[in-house]
Amino acid sequence: MSIQINVSTAQRQTYSRPVDDAEGNNKKRRRSNGKPGPWSASQAGSLPKIKRAIPVEVANVTELEKHRNRGDCSSLFARDAEGFEAIGISNGIAKQLDEKLQISNPTQVQSLSIPHLLKGGDVLVQSQTGSGKTLAFLLPILNSLVAESRPRVTREMGTLALVLSPTRELCLQTHAVFSRLTQRYPQIVAGVVMGGQKMKSEKASLRKGVTVLVCTPGRLLDHIRNTAAFNISNCEFFILDEADRLLDLGFEKDLQAISDALKATTNINRLQCALFSATLDKRVKKLGSIFLKDPVTVECSLATRNQPSNSGGMLGVEGAVDIPSGLMQGYVTVPDRLRLVALCSFLRWKIRTYSGGDDFKAIVFVSTCDQVEFYHQLFTYACWPPQADPNQQLEEGDQELVGEFVDQLRDPLIPAPLFKLHGSMSAQERNQVFSQFRKCKGGVLLCTDVAARGLDLPSLDWIIQFNPPADFADYIHRIGRTARLGRRGRSLIILSQPEAKFATTLQENHIKLDKLDCTDLLRTLQQETQQQDLGDCTYASMAKQFVRLVEIEPSLKVLGASAFTSYMRAYAAYPRALRSILSAHNLHLGHVASSFGLREPPSRIASKAKQPVAAQDDADQTLRKRAGRPEASQHGRKWLGAVGDGTRRPAGRNSMKGPFRLPGHNNSMSEFAA
Repeated sequence: MSIQINVSTAQRQTYSRPVDDAEGNNKKRRRSNGKPGPWSASQAGSLPKIKRAIPVEVANVTELEKHRNRGDCSSLFARDAEGFEAIGISNGIAKQLDEKLQISNPTQVQSLSIPHLLKGGDVLVQSQTGSGKTLAFLLPILNSLVAESRPRVTREMGTLALVLSPTRELCLQTHAVFSRLTQRYPQIVAGVVMGGQKMKSEKASLRKGVTVLVCTPGRLLDHIRNTAAFNISNCEFFILDEADRLLDLGFEKDLQAISDALKATTNINRLQCALFSATLDKRVKKLGSIFLKDPVTVECSLATRNQPSNSGGMLGVEGAVDIPSGLMQGYVTVPDRLRLVALCSFLRWKIRTYSGGDDFKAIVFVSTCDQVEFYHQLFTYACWPPQADPNQQLEEGDQELVGEFVDQLRDPLIPAPLFKLHGSMSAQERNQVFSQFRKCKGGVLLCTDVAARGLDLPSLDWIIQFNPPADFADYIHRIGRTARLGRRGRSLIILSQPEAKFATTLQENHIKLDKLDCTDLLRTLQQETQQQDLGDCTYASMAKQFVRLVEIEPSLKVLGASAFTSYMRAYAAYPRALRSILSAHNLHLGHVASSFGLREPPSRIASKAKQPVAAQDDADQTLRKRAGRPEASQHGRKWLGAVGDGTRRPAGRNSMKGPFRLPGHNNSMSEFAA
């Protein structure tokens, strides 16, 4: 019999337990406080509906009262927490936490879930991003494995705990945290197996014995089927981390196969399972029914009543996700052809505000891996102020004489370390970039949604969404990379004028967004020019520099064409629920092409693209396919230029002529001054 525990700062709740009807069917009762339940809706960006609570018929109020939350929690950390020892964690592990991770008090999700896990029961946990879910399952595992009441753990016992994560980066992050926790426990061996690594070396490690194994679903299933030395017969713990993301990536069949393998090879009555997720929609609950037996359901919500959701409101998606209270959100609408200029102006402005690129740390999300490659190379080539005439080349002898002094005349366009991360990179490259960006004090990471879930990146100041996400839930998960564990953070989404309704929809669903005016944003570049006496360098100069660089550099031209076509494909593949807001028919293709530094008509660009690269629209495009989201129609692909023989748009739509014009002034940028 399962117990559901909901925690909210708004008010104390009464919690109901499932009961069986006359036919033996399990039915869950809802909250009895008469207040509206959390926002809920169907998948992929549907607008929210309010669930009204149904009164609970409780026969034994005293028994139910035992499971009532007896205190409001006004922050991410439990109000009455007295350290990890108070919730059952041993003194040695608590000391290790304090010394190695500088963590002395548990968060809400840890305070609520760890005691149930230590009792040996199955747990279904929902909590916002950045709330400490990783330690919520790692600590009980370690606490149980080093308990004095059990025989000493040895490698010959095989794998005693399996932790399933959706991405390689999250696997590495979880493994790194657990390795630091087990430094004083040499008998506990942590390992990681994931796609992109050599099977031979992984098999060698499994043959020696790995106590706690962090893995991706596909690679785990591969070893279960093909590695004879992989011993999971004594497995005691099975953890599903970021369960909603596992389902988003289409791992349902792999998870079912893993479940069947565990039932066939382990003592299923001894196996303890836990599922952790940022959302609890129907898919996640169905997955829980496969692995969990009579679970305790813990739902942690930091929502504060009568406050905008900037302080923890809930977005209109099924299985709503909380927004960290320390996160400030904003948006700016810009013309398509000024989109890239606006991004660079914003980055330069914030880098100056943070006293240089060594102190400013941000992630820029784009739609496809071709865009990541193009922007990364473009920003590497570009400088500020722009070169007056890049076609003027020095004589060969003069180049040797001038040498390094030419580079000192101008600064990089983005005066901060640049990183790139996307799904088409090799596993080794992704691991290296993730590690470098995580350790650096400042830098800008250009990435796709491969970095949108689960990753904990310290001291992240800004999240910038250069392209709209695939659905409303992805918006939440993107911004969830900052303002983690009670810290402060900021986010900005850059929208074209036809996309402005996306911000309006977020606001209608109680997401507080401050508006940044495009005119003021571009003026920051002019102010920098005046302060540094750079002459007539303006946003128009920056836009012209992009066009010149793409024109004279063959590799940039190919990358730009590939980025344009992959971007248009991704735009045409938005789910049906968002097509009224993000419709490809509303785009001015000529202006979109100019934002990639391309002068040619869009109908000719596809033939210039490097097709093998353009065809790889990153894991987020694969995500849409696996999740059953509709693809672009063949008719749409023709005029979008996704194929070489596409037809032209009506006259005037692809025009790239006309001066740059600033949008009208609406308000100031006071909200973004910090």
